[in-house]
Amino acid sequence: MDFLFFRETGTSIFFNGDWKMKKITIIVPCYNVPPTRSGYTFAGWNTQPDGSGTVFDETTVVTGDITVYAQWSLHPPHAPADLQASPGNGQVTLSWDSAAFADYYSLHIGTVSGTYDVLPATVTETTYTVTGLTNDMTYYFAVKAHNAAGASGYSNETQATPSAPEEPADSDSPAVRPTVHVVEGDSGTIVSNAYIHRSIGPGETRKATVVLTRDLAR
Repeated sequence: MDFLFFRETGTSIFFNGDWKMKKITIIVPCYNVPPTRSGYTFAGWNTQPDGSGTVFDETTVVTGDITVYAQWSLHPPHAPADLQASPGNGQVTLSWDSAAFADYYSLHIGTVSGTYDVLPATVTETTYTVTGLTNDMTYYFAVKAHNAAGASGYSNETQATPSAPEEPADSDSPAVRPTVHVVEGDSGTIVSNAYIHRSIGPGETRKATVVLTRDLAR
């Protein structure tokens, strides 16, 4: 097997009234290529699964059957990528790509590019809405990924400026009132104009009233 190596050694034995040297072969397990495990780095062999036993390597003297266990070091997570921000009214919604080996994410915010405070939120999804922001102020954001081995570097930085929605136009202002043309008989001649006034009646009933201009009252 290509993952075994052989070590020859000498030992003294008493044979026919005299000490003689006998060559023996000891077979010791040893991977030429370390084993692999997603998210981990191979850290050697040990006689206990949790690594609390004896380290086992090519210098270990084997005197009988022995079981050894692979030891692993967890990779820190990769940095999140493609962080994007969508502003709203007093809030910004963030989204980013999932990071390899991440257990959760921390969010970082600032009002100066490259300078952040960490938000008091532990996020396991790849989207989050930051609320309580001041409208018309520009905010800068970055995200880090975390697992038991530590934290990644920052993601790309993104920025957004929350703002209040625009007030709807007054439907009763002259600029936006629907206009009705008043014509005379079959000639189709416009004799005056009117506009429609909309209102809310009892029980939330919507009403529309045609209001004539003064030049029609003749």
